Amino acid sequence: MNAFVEQIAPWLADYFLLATLLLTIVLLLFRLINQPARRLVLARPTLAALLLLTGLCALPGWSLVHLLTENKPAQNTPALSPIQAAPPIEQPATPSIPNISPQPSQSSSTPVRIPAPITKPFSWLTWLVRIYLGGSLLAIVWQTSGSFLARRIIRQATAAPPALQNLLGEFSGTARLLVSNHVQAPAALGLLQPTILLPRQTSSSKNDTLRPILAHELAHIHHGDLQTLAAVRLLTILLWPHPLFWRLRRQVRLDQETLADAAAADISSRTDYAAQLVAWATPTHTPRLASSVGLWESPSQLRQRIALLLDKKRTILRTCTRQWSAACAILIALVALGLSLVTLQPSTAALGKPADDSAVAELSEEQQRQVRLAIKTISKPGLVEPVEEWGYAVQTLVEIGRPAVPSLIEALDSEVLDHPMRKIAFTLRAIDDKRAIPALIRAIPRTLQPSASGYGLRVEDNSLSKFLTKYDTRDGDKSFTYGRAFREVALTLQKMTDGVSHGEMELNFVHKEGSPNQQALQKELFEKAATRWARWWEANWEDYLSDSQYAKVGLPPQVSPSLQSRPTNKPVRFPVGDNVRLSEGSSGVCISPAENPRECFYDLDTGRHASWPSELPAWGVVDENSPEVIAWARKEGFDLLGILETGNGTAKKYGVKMFDLRAWEITETQFKELPKAMRGEISYPLKKEKQRMVAMRDSRSHVYGNPDGNSYLFQTREGSYGVIKLHEPGDGFPYDSVKAKINFFIQVTDASSAQKEEDFSVSGPRFLFHSSASPADADSDENSTKRTITPAGFNLLDLFKTAAEKGIFQSREPSPLDPWKKQGLVTYKIYSFDPNKISSLIEPVFDESAGYKEAWEGLLEGLAKDPNGPQIDLHRDFFAKLSGQITVLTEEPMPKDGNPDTWLVYAPASHPADLLVTLKRFMRVDPNAVMIKISGQPVWKLPSEKNEEHFICVAFGQLFASNRLDLLTKVLDNFSAALDNPINGTFNHATPPAEESPAK
Repeated sequence: MNAFVEQIAPWLADYFLLATLLLTIVLLLFRLINQPARRLVLARPTLAALLLLTGLCALPGWSLVHLLTENKPAQNTPALSPIQAAPPIEQPATPSIPNISPQPSQSSSTPVRIPAPITKPFSWLTWLVRIYLGGSLLAIVWQTSGSFLARRIIRQATAAPPALQNLLGEFSGTARLLVSNHVQAPAALGLLQPTILLPRQTSSSKNDTLRPILAHELAHIHHGDLQTLAAVRLLTILLWPHPLFWRLRRQVRLDQETLADAAAADISSRTDYAAQLVAWATPTHTPRLASSVGLWESPSQLRQRIALLLDKKRTILRTCTRQWSAACAILIALVALGLSLVTLQPSTAALGKPADDSAVAELSEEQQRQVRLAIKTISKPGLVEPVEEWGYAVQTLVEIGRPAVPSLIEALDSEVLDHPMRKIAFTLRAIDDKRAIPALIRAIPRTLQPSASGYGLRVEDNSLSKFLTKYDTRDGDKSFTYGRAFREVALTLQKMTDGVSHGEMELNFVHKEGSPNQQALQKELFEKAATRWARWWEANWEDYLSDSQYAKVGLPPQVSPSLQSRPTNKPVRFPVGDNVRLSEGSSGVCISPAENPRECFYDLDTGRHASWPSELPAWGVVDENSPEVIAWARKEGFDLLGILETGNGTAKKYGVKMFDLRAWEITETQFKELPKAMRGEISYPLKKEKQRMVAMRDSRSHVYGNPDGNSYLFQTREGSYGVIKLHEPGDGFPYDSVKAKINFFIQVTDASSAQKEEDFSVSGPRFLFHSSASPADADSDENSTKRTITPAGFNLLDLFKTAAEKGIFQSREPSPLDPWKKQGLVTYKIYSFDPNKISSLIEPVFDESAGYKEAWEGLLEGLAKDPNGPQIDLHRDFFAKLSGQITVLTEEPMPKDGNPDTWLVYAPASHPADLLVTLKRFMRVDPNAVMIKISGQPVWKLPSEKNEEHFICVAFGQLFASNRLDLLTKVLDNFSAALDNPINGTFNHATPPAEESPAK
């Protein structure tokens, strides 16, 4: 509602200004004109002009005279309340849903969070617009109900008797004559079919009485009063609060009745007709009919009409000359058009073209402090949750507006991290100051970041939520999109330049990953995108700004290799050695241009997608084998083009055309043996070299055939090596296409260098696996390429954490613990779960946290099939080995929210030996896991968020996990002692917590 109010307020201000000027001019002319007929001729074009102004005021760029001078700032700098250090936002306690996640220890310095402007100044403008809209709505309801009432009365009325019909025929003109029991005074109504309504009792009146009445109503019809009344009623919805409009309306109605009275008085006499009007004016309960004119309306009007009738010295003209009518129409048209060029809104130069920084209000010392603190908050690396922490900071900067832009430009120019660039670009998009465009262009090369996630985020604060969704990159969603730095910067540039694009969205799925050569090629693509933008800006900047200091972009020199110098015939040398790995992999869909020209080209080395280019002839004129297509693909560095072949019978072939790409088909067995080839134990299977890669799919069943194939080893012209699997794209891709899962062979110098990407973190839980693309990146197009998630050092502790936070574990009644725990050592809570159902319970929670469907299935598939993963079945090898009970321990009193700073969880295992094997397989593939010994038991130490460490082990038939080594050591020592001496009186029960309600 607020956004609509803000949009309509400038239009209303302009319209009421122009309507006031026009009505003032016309009413002054009315005072100089003493004949009703001439005033009515002037009033009709006036009403038309008032309607015309509603459209002219809304036309962008129509107005030329800006009453707000151009040297005024586009945005006023509001007086903001000082930003103070606020305590951390407390989440509502949920006793029934435990949280066993580690909490950061309290530090001496509390993080400063930027609060939202707590109370905004009372806005009279906002409330005036709301009152106006409410009045307009009431006017619509009033007029609509009146129209329905009039139609119902007409439907229930009957045709007048023949005598009355004959009497009406004595007058010139045609009208339908009806009698009704629901009216007690004559009236004329009906735009399309003029109708005269007479009360039922009128049929028995004498002809001398009826003739003036019929003459009066026919005069209204003949003069066009019904059409004039319809225009007045329409304008009432727009101008109901305008006193000059009501003055004009009353004068028009009086003049209409005066002319009709004159026509009626010609039938009898002025005196007799005046007496008849007084008789008709007896108070009744007759409803007022919409779009009708009757014998009388208000008592004050009746007195004026009678006074005019009895003034024998005054002569009333019935008509006007054509010259007078034409002059009035031309005069009002010129006045209306001239007034329409006036606006209260500042000119485009005032809004978007500041002459220099002097046009921007200087920041006060307090506002300078606010800007510094807000920029510091949004510059925190990796900050996603809580959204309020940085959302209020963004809101503060936007409230300050253009004066904060130089500081934001400076911050963006010095920023190299993904999350800070996201938030700065989001803030600049909200402020919409064109001075930021060069800085955004300079930032494009730095938006080449490792694969990271985009988010669909929600906040509890309704005001903050409306603010963030207002400046989102998409519409129509309750959540707002927090995209990767590339998307935020690219879409901000497009918004600020009214939709200008230079093909940068082809880089939407390009991430900084792969070999040094691949990363150099990726860098080159981003630098070329920035160069295209810079050249365009330096040629067109004057369309957006007046200050020449922002005319140059100032890109740094490009040092990446040229596309033209790429090797084309490198010898086949697939890498071999202990340090060779397969990359996590990514997926891309290649669509045949025969079906759809979008995303039909794909570059394996960089991940760049491209649609059918405009510089090539249309598909059908050329095909994948045409020389110009091949030359263009080579020049641009593309490796693949989607193809579609119609075969005999039910089979169709879907695959990819290769450009300077070598490929060798391998079987599924050979695919599984690739780790042996990487270690040099066997040779790479390079016997079946293919000229193109094709996947078979049955067009009826839509199932890919040839299950032992569809996999290829490949070598790109740039010298990258990998394996590609072709398969069906799945739901969301309606076009005939093929999806390619690509893994590159990479060489790592040490175990930790294989994972340099950001952690995938949503709404609190931290999963130590990495996504090859952001699920939210495909939000702009439902047919965009989708990516899968593959685990890389998946942390079991975070799985427990997620399940506990979402209430997967059901609280149990407090009961004594095992006797090995010393009194006072711990407090505790006990939870239970069904090992056979826990996966189905976690799946929707996991998918919600990840931000898209099938995330859990992708994780399970990666854990089972990833050559670099643990290769376990999570259901069979982990969940099924647990007994179904979890206990949460802490050395401190258990918090109400079940989220202690120091914690340990333990779960009895039904098959501890098998569970230990599973844990070892997890730890073996986690490059960050370090094994230590405690009480003779192997314990794995894992890094976690905020420089913390986690510890996990299987010992004494239990699965243990803790965030404190000393607590785990105590428990394991006591456990060992209890096993040695199970009947030891010094071992008593721990103190149970207060009883809590069961989890929902």
